[in-house]
Amino acid sequence: MQTSIARRWDPLQDLLQVGNEVSRLLGTAESAMKGVWSPAADILETPEKFQIVVELPGVDVSDVDITVENDVLTLRGERVFNEPEDKGTYRRVERYYGSFGRRIALPPKCDSTKIDASMRNGLLTIEVPKMEQARPHRIEVRSIE
Repeated sequence: MQTSIARRWDPLQDLLQVGNEVSRLLGTAESAMKGVWSPAADILETPEKFQIVVELPGVDVSDVDITVENDVLTLRGERVFNEPEDKGTYRRVERYYGSFGRRIALPPKCDSTKIDASMRNGLLTIEVPKMEQARPHRIEVRSIE
């Protein structure tokens, strides 16, 4: 027997989710027309930073280019299609190959001069620190007598 947990309906969250999906689909369609594919990405926000994790299996780190301009992080590169070593024929190719690109708007509270990027096991991790003044901090209340 399956049980379900009721959750409070949040129309704003649902609207944001629909907007993100539409943007992803339109971005994919636009990229397909240009012959460029767009890798999947997750974006996590912590009090200190934004962490962007991008799926790039089979992509060599030397084939990845990351730039930042006007609070937009641009990721470009290429995944090379390798012909089969034996004389077999592919019956289906579902993975994307060739040039890829992805643009991610960064909030103005980011410190784009201290961005760090690393790649491991096909996952590109980009750490974007927040500016010191944008980080949450506690304000001490003084007692005046």
